[in-house]
Amino acid sequence: MRTLFLAVLLFGFVHPGSKFILGTGIGLLHFCLLYSGLRFFVQLPGAFLYSFHRVKSKDHFFSLAGLGALGAVLQITEFKGLSLGLPV
Repeated sequence: MRTLFLAVLLFGFVHPGSKFILGTGIGLLHFCLLYSGLRFFVQLPGAFLYSFHRVKSKDHFFSLAGLGALGAVLQITEFKGLSLGLPV
C-alpha cells in the first residue's frame, strides 16, 4: 500500500512539474529525452535487483516494445499540449 501511495504521489507531480520545466524555455524534444532518460536510470537498479529484465520470448519482446512505443507517442502528444499552453 505504501508503494501505491508513493507512485500516485509522484505521478501527481508529473504534470505540474513538466508545465514548470517547459515554461523555462527548454525544447520539447530535449524535455522528452531528459524525461525518458531520467525514468530509465531510476528504474535501472530495479532491473538488476529483481531480475525482471529478462524477456521470456520474442513475441513477448515485440509486445513490450509496441506498448513502450505507444506510451512514448502518448507522452509526446501530452507534453506537446503542455508546451502549447494547454492547462494541466
